[in-house]
Amino acid sequence: MKGKVRRGCEQIPNVITFCNLLCGVAAIMLVMDEHFLLAPAVIFLAGILDVIDGALARRLRGADPFGESLDSLADIISFGIAPALIVYRGFLHHWPSLGWLVAGGYAVCGAWRLARFASSEKGPFFQGLPITMAGMSAAAFLFYPNFWSPSAVAAMTLILALLMVSHFRFPKIPMLLRPFPRPVRLAIIALLAFAAIAISPAAVLTALGLTYFAVALLENFGFWEAVADGPVGDAVARLRSRN
Repeated sequence: MKGKVRRGCEQIPNVITFCNLLCGVAAIMLVMDEHFLLAPAVIFLAGILDVIDGALARRLRGADPFGESLDSLADIISFGIAPALIVYRGFLHHWPSLGWLVAGGYAVCGAWRLARFASSEKGPFFQGLPITMAGMSAAAFLFYPNFWSPSAVAAMTLILALLMVSHFRFPKIPMLLRPFPRPVRLAIIALLAFAAIAISPAAVLTALGLTYFAVALLENFGFWEAVADGPVGDAVARLRSRN
């Protein structure tokens, strides 16, 4: 009986992965029907499910080739094809040729990124922008349709595509939260949830995305190492030694 329960629990991450995939399909259907606010919201829901799926998979079953392959298939739908179509239908449909090139190039780079991730060694950093972050960033343009011009969206989408296949290092979220004790992490999550309800989920998510990009950019230019080797790092070390 215990074995059956355990095997059933090990399938929970796969169920969540299927929900991620269904969110990608739903986003495609929504944007085709011109529901331009719901479509990116569903992509963000897929991103949350992708994080939960990965965390549960590591806890419940460890390495699982089937689950990893399924996750990649879901990601190319939810964060590759769906955001490409969102960008095309939301901003670039008046430019069929350019729009096709931008959307197609983004999807190809997303597939490249997933294939490279599947065949590379895992570490504390991603090599290239994760497709999950790229997909949510591309979909988020529709939260502010009057702010972005089609040419700006085309340029930003191509930049996201190039970042996915680049060799820039992007830190994993658990690595960013690791320096904080558990109560502080929970407080941060609660504060963000309150801000999303009180202000705007789109604004909070956009601010988090920009913060992540800024942290990664500073990492690639050696800013954090310079800080750690400088006076700030010495002060932090002295505080830790006192505690």
